[in-house]
Amino acid sequence: MTQLVETSHFVRWAAACLLAVLLSSGCAHTTTVTAWTPAEIDVSSMRRVSVLGLSGDPGDLAARKLTASLGRNKHYSVVDRFDLQQVQWTSGATDRTGLLSLDNLNAARESDVDTLVVGEVLESSCHDRRIDSIGEAGTNVPTSEVPENLEAKQPVDREATVAIAFRLIDVESGEVLVAKQTSHSYHEVVSGQPGTRTHSEILDDLTQQCVDEFAGLLSPRELHEDVTLAKPVLFVRGYSFVWNGNEFACRGCWDEAIVAWERAITINPANDAALYNLSIAHAHRQNFAQAERMAIQAVNLRHTPLYETGLERIRQQMSDFDTTLQQRQDANW
Repeated sequence: MTQLVETSHFVRWAAACLLAVLLSSGCAHTTTVTAWTPAEIDVSSMRRVSVLGLSGDPGDLAARKLTASLGRNKHYSVVDRFDLQQVQWTSGATDRTGLLSLDNLNAARESDVDTLVVGEVLESSCHDRRIDSIGEAGTNVPTSEVPENLEAKQPVDREATVAIAFRLIDVESGEVLVAKQTSHSYHEVVSGQPGTRTHSEILDDLTQQCVDEFAGLLSPRELHEDVTLAKPVLFVRGYSFVWNGNEFACRGCWDEAIVAWERAITINPANDAALYNLSIAHAHRQNFAQAERMAIQAVNLRHTPLYETGLERIRQQMSDFDTTLQQRQDANW
């Protein structure tokens, strides 16, 4: 009889361990949510914008990329600089005060453009340094001496930087509305493996990052960010539904995830993991009032750093979304 009891306990323990192992597999309990961030400046008066030009090498490339980036946002009518009237491109940057010349401002006014972007490419460089036999980088090697498509036996330390200064000019007043300098860098040891990016490809990507950073100041934009889901607690009622909901959310199946988490709450209204994960789902769908209410319930049930951070994030998302809506209404977007 004693042996049967011990066997029964062992079976239960083994089953619990097996269940724990099964539940510990799968995704890392993170999912991607959508949020909106407002423009960082007052854009209510901006209707038609033109990228007048960026000096420096390769300024033309950066100007084209910025024109395309602003056009993709669909918040403004982007006027090609060559459509502006009577603009002298040889002096198309600014005078010593940082303001546009009167000719350029008049050309923009005649084309019904209210804001202009000018600037300068401060740096656009990519250098290789040979790596010696003990793995340390040596002196810089002129680009002309190091082929961009390296052989596998020629490892080099590759560094690149692009820095651009932008200015947004109000056409009516000629004043600088925004002055922003952006910089992005790249550093990697490369040796000609398949897929290794060339100098020009790296500089093109860094230029795009600088351009997108500045364009982000001028437009409300949609962001995608990774957030951590609450894991179910073993032997707490509803844990299997929480786990299933997490698996669905990891795959982006939000309808199925919500159904599973709501089922967990039906079984156990005090399941804080289900409440917290539902708050993430509702914030993802911009249902912020319900998201905040459920996050508060989760915090009250179990005070954890994850829940506190999540509640703060939801409140920030709600504030950013309201500001974004107001900006869009003010600008009639």
